[in-house]
Amino acid sequence: MVWWTAHLIAGQERMDLPGPSTFGLLVDDLDACHARAIDVGAAETVPPHTPEGMPRCSAVRDPSGNWIWLYQA
Repeated sequence: MVWWTAHLIAGQERMDLPGPSTFGLLVDDLDACHARAIDVGAAETVPPHTPEGMPRCSAVRDPSGNWIWLYQA
């Protein structure tokens, strides 16, 4: 199952908004989804990791420059 989330960011100067858009997906298996995204042409921007106080996550950039965050659900 995949759930969609939106990132609402106030300013273009934010480093976490490098492309035309940024959005996140909640996924059942973060490592498998991250690897699959890389296999189909995404570029890794943030490898899978577990930041303090947050769910396990990663990020990839699609060929158009959009950032896609993946969050372990």
